[in-house]
Amino acid sequence: MATNEPRTLEAVERTLEIVEALVEEDSLGVTELSERTGLPTSTVYVHLQTLRENEYVVKEDSKYRLSLQFLHYGGKIRERLPVYRHGRKVVHDLAKETGELVNLAIEESGRGVVIFMARGDNAAVDLAPVGKHSYLHRPAFGRAILSCFSDDEVNDIVDKWGLRAVTENTVNTREALFEELDATRERGYAIERDEGDVGISCVARRFRTSKATRSARSA
Repeated sequence: MATNEPRTLEAVERTLEIVEALVEEDSLGVTELSERTGLPTSTVYVHLQTLRENEYVVKEDSKYRLSLQFLHYGGKIRERLPVYRHGRKVVHDLAKETGELVNLAIEESGRGVVIFMARGDNAAVDLAPVGKHSYLHRPAFGRAILSCFSDDEVNDIVDKWGLRAVTENTVNTREALFEELDATRERGYAIERDEGDVGISCVARRFRTSKATRSARSA
């Protein structure tokens, strides 16, 4: 019977499970990876050898870690984004002018990804390191991006990722989120107060380029 579900390759899914487990730790052995992924040790070993042969993992003593190939590829991907090429100088100048931490983020698969960061002289903490994926309902840059989406698109993202609260101040209902998005559209920028870390506030607005990239910068 026909199905609308996308076809996937089980072997690739297993490799990705191993990669994702290694992302969470400095390094892991075959047995540890087997326990974390639920895959047989023999399967884990074969996938690790394939990754190692292709220089995606490095073996150190009896443990494996991800190689810097991922950093290389991530850098190349980022360089291809028009919003990164056009936006990094804006972000750098804004950090210098305000003295604060300024991030440039884009939407990808319904989440926000920080692709560039500049730190001013008075910046207190690094809240969203480059490459970090965040739910869009909470951070100011996420709501700045969502404010450019249709209601149907926002609902689809909420259906997929939910509205997880980090602090008691986090927006965690659809009604509250849509109220925030309406306010963001009216004022032209988004505000985040004590929603990720108590005592930390952020503002963000959409960064426009000639391409239709959904992105935002925040400080």
